[in-house]
Amino acid sequence: MQKTTRTISDASRKRRSDFMKKNPLNYWLGKKRGAETPEWRDKISSSLKNKHKSDEHKNNISLAKIGRKNPSYKDGTTLASSGHMLVLRRDHPFCNSNGRVLEHRLVMEEHIGRYLEKYEHIHHVDGNPLNNNINNLYITTASGNSKAHRSFERLLTVLFDEGIVVFNREKGEYERRQG
Repeated sequence: MQKTTRTISDASRKRRSDFMKKNPLNYWLGKKRGAETPEWRDKISSSLKNKHKSDEHKNNISLAKIGRKNPSYKDGTTLASSGHMLVLRRDHPFCNSNGRVLEHRLVMEEHIGRYLEKYEHIHHVDGNPLNNNINNLYITTASGNSKAHRSFERLLTVLFDEGIVVFNREKGEYERRQG
């Protein structure tokens, strides 16, 4: 296969040059980092020199975007990838690095009147991690939580084997057998 070389015409160079003069920043869109010329590098560098912000100014910028002032604020709640709800509580001793705590732990702590220990886990009785009603929560350990989930899966297998629960291939989900 023969390699073709692309030549740039004088008219094309003139158009590109005119474009760069009118839109110097747009010329660099899509270019790889480090592809700029030394002159441009010096020009950009000199424009950023002596533009340091004081620590107080940096802190004020940070504080201006915390909580309700942040455009992404959603009442301090976030849905975790596990399906559980996280609540913003920066003062909680067991909050994560973002200052959030699992909502079901907060509900149980309020109910029992103390912080949960690190080894204590909360089991959702109905299996719905968003149902944080106190009647749906059960304090256990990690092994106790696993035991509860295994027993539920065994029970579901028994119900499936007995024909009480069936898989509906049209809907692609399990359901109770009719009649």
